[in-house]
Amino acid sequence: MSIWGCKDEVHHCGQMEFNKAYAKRCLVYSDFSAAYQQRYVQPEPSFWWQEVPPAAVPSISTSPATNLNSYARPGNCILGHNILLGSSVSFYIAISYAWDPMPEWKRWQDRVTTEQALKLASRLSSHTSAPLWIDAICIPQNNELVKMQELAKMADIYRGASMILCLIPEITDDICQLIRKSMELMKDPSYIALQQTGDIFGGYMFATHGEDERLVQLFASRWWERAWTFQEAVLNPLTILVGDGEESIPIQDVLHLVEPIRRWTACNASDLTMGRSAGFWDSVAAMGDASQRRLPLGDAMSCVWRRQSKEKHDMVYSLLGVCRLSEMVRPDYEMPLMEVLVQLFESAVVSGDYSWISWCHAMQPGKGIVPRPEDIFAAPFVSITRWESIEVPTAAPILAGSQEGGVILPFRSTGVVRWESESQSVADMVQTLRSRKYSDGEIWDLLFGIRVGLCVDINRAVGITETSDISTPMLNSVLMMISGYLSITKDILDLRGDKPFTPNLGFTNYASMAAQTWRDSKLIALESQGGIVVVPEISEGSKRIYMLPIKPVKEEIRSSSRGSIRFAFVARDCDRFSTSATGLMVQTGGAGSGKWQLRRIS
Repeated sequence: MSIWGCKDEVHHCGQMEFNKAYAKRCLVYSDFSAAYQQRYVQPEPSFWWQEVPPAAVPSISTSPATNLNSYARPGNCILGHNILLGSSVSFYIAISYAWDPMPEWKRWQDRVTTEQALKLASRLSSHTSAPLWIDAICIPQNNELVKMQELAKMADIYRGASMILCLIPEITDDICQLIRKSMELMKDPSYIALQQTGDIFGGYMFATHGEDERLVQLFASRWWERAWTFQEAVLNPLTILVGDGEESIPIQDVLHLVEPIRRWTACNASDLTMGRSAGFWDSVAAMGDASQRRLPLGDAMSCVWRRQSKEKHDMVYSLLGVCRLSEMVRPDYEMPLMEVLVQLFESAVVSGDYSWISWCHAMQPGKGIVPRPEDIFAAPFVSITRWESIEVPTAAPILAGSQEGGVILPFRSTGVVRWESESQSVADMVQTLRSRKYSDGEIWDLLFGIRVGLCVDINRAVGITETSDISTPMLNSVLMMISGYLSITKDILDLRGDKPFTPNLGFTNYASMAAQTWRDSKLIALESQGGIVVVPEISEGSKRIYMLPIKPVKEEIRSSSRGSIRFAFVARDCDRFSTSATGLMVQTGGAGSGKWQLRRIS
């Protein structure tokens, strides 16, 4: 098959385990495709109005809406050419779409709206008698006070809708059919076998039908790039993607397809996959998580802050709904952006969410520890380990004098750094840590755990048992890739080529991710009685390690030979209330005793 680079008897696809034997991946793919085409029955085109719930008959009441759900109602809805009082509408369909870059404004009834929104209202209302909620019409654009009130309710408006239509002009019936085929293919034993052996590239090629151009067309849409559309698409279980011809597909089908793309992109040496960056695929894949649960702020930042918005403030306000922080942070476009960011992080801390600190290490030195959207946008990495914050015992804040800005964080000092390495390359750092009797698994987690994933996760992904470990060949592969002895190409990822693909060899994908992480960086190891942390080289100054209460989601990840996992907060050039800092997830040994305290860090 041409998608694998194979021709005649020359194979570049490697082998895969299938039906208790080994076979060339291209042949398995070819046989499956032929059999699949024979048994696959192409369904009739699906249109969004066929999915509208039975309760779609407009229910408009002049009495208080006592039977409605607890979500805040929109101020207005639109029905035909009439504006309805939203609080009196018990059913409405909310619309998500990407605004025109240069919208044409038009006065309509008593408000100013966009020509684009009016055309959408006319088009969609021809297929349903249900009230619609379209922001450019239903939020008075010329009334700033009301506009801010409605923006504060955005999450509730989409949660409380009976249906969400996400308008993506690039969607066609042909694309919808391709996605349905992918959903069926990903249930097949051949695809499942690839997943079980950690074959990231094989899974990607199977799921995407060999990088089908129709998927490139789908994800080229501006809709996937906008900050607000992330929230709009994940808050309601009945969310449909709709094309200009009214063809439709459930968004969950598309998001299921994105995960294998995300995995491949993370270890792909090239800058783009199907025309999009690793950050883009990470953002889209996380929409599936956001639709199932409340996202920790750190996860939401990695998604929304890899998107775009005309107003910088919207990068904050558009993620409040998925983090359930809408009640704590209210839109205020007059407030300086840095103050908005501090308000966001302090609100997260109040709710016990410290996950955002995991992004502090991606910042440039001297920027404090308040990550900005541009810092996350510039960070291309994708981690396979999921993290969540844990509740911190309450303690009285330690404050002295007036405090200007900053975020109050809990900390427990584990002592002044008692050993620090020289600034070293990755190869030298590996040797340094080995000389200090750290195992290769511990070294991997210290260097690459936060960006690529912990060894325990990778072992599980590639089928390693508890009695074996793949950290040594992974580290050796990383060093060869960085030195140039081993090229990061499709010929080495998954060990394809003439070598048969067998379980436990998919680790080369993760080695590739790690090699790209610190390839051109200098690293410093710092150790105190609380443990050791490896950080990128930053400015000289006093150093102290604080251990913050962060843990990974999976229970089994928490156990290690050196204790539980915590967040190491490395402070430099600091006094009692301000610091320039870097943070990393690390595994710690005995962190000492003492009460948790709170301190304001800027």
